Amino acid sequence: MSNSFINLQKKKYFTDALNTNSGPVLVLFSTKHSSVTIPEHLRNGMLCVIKFSKGFANCLNYDSTGIKQTLTFGDYGMFDVSIPWEAILGIQSQDNSVKQVWAISTIPSSRSTLLN
Repeated sequence: MSNSFINLQKKKYFTDALNTNSGPVLVLFSTKHSSVTIPEHLRNGMLCVIKFSKGFANCLNYDSTGIKQTLTFGDYGMFDVSIPWEAILGIQSQDNSVKQVWAISTIPSSRSTLLN
């Protein structure tokens, strides 16, 4: 299966999860992927979960490259978060009606980091 097909799958699941309910969508991703943009304090582990939502104050954008939204991280303040589809390992709607997990092997640029 090609990466572009898998990325389209991830975008579809994310869209489905957003449209299923008004709550946030949980996104599990590799913090080690080179194109992930998150606050530095979240890079301590190899994996991270962040909530994205159309209901948050700042505009949610998702396109062929990934998910982007300015989010607030408590005392750390606001941060422009960007998660490329290639880094995403799982997507789940808050009500559990939409959920999907992908294998680490679908993240070519992070595979060796995650498996070592």
